Amino acid sequence: MFINNIIWHFTGGKPIHNTIQKRYNNILLYGYNCVINNIYIPYKYYDKRNKNYNRGKYIEDVWDDIAVAQQLHEAKLYPTKKPSKLLERIICLSTI
Repeated sequence: MFINNIIWHFTGGKPIHNTIQKRYNNILLYGYNCVINNIYIPYKYYDKRNKNYNRGKYIEDVWDDIAVAQQLHEAKLYPTKKPSKLLERIICLSTI
């Protein structure tokens, strides 16, 4: 059963001439009787108006706070490698 479409937006990468650059990946989340955990990501700026500023903000369906794998050392060996932080977030999202 389809649950959600997550967009991982990133910057960087190798430029491709004569085309519009694709700087995102779609992550399709499927599951059966799946419980989605509430995940908080830290705020970029301190905001006193928000009561939950210590926890951060709820995660949304566009993730733009994780760096692209090409900026990592391991990307030289595996050009399509995803960052471990991205994989950790996907696992934390669906595990109890």
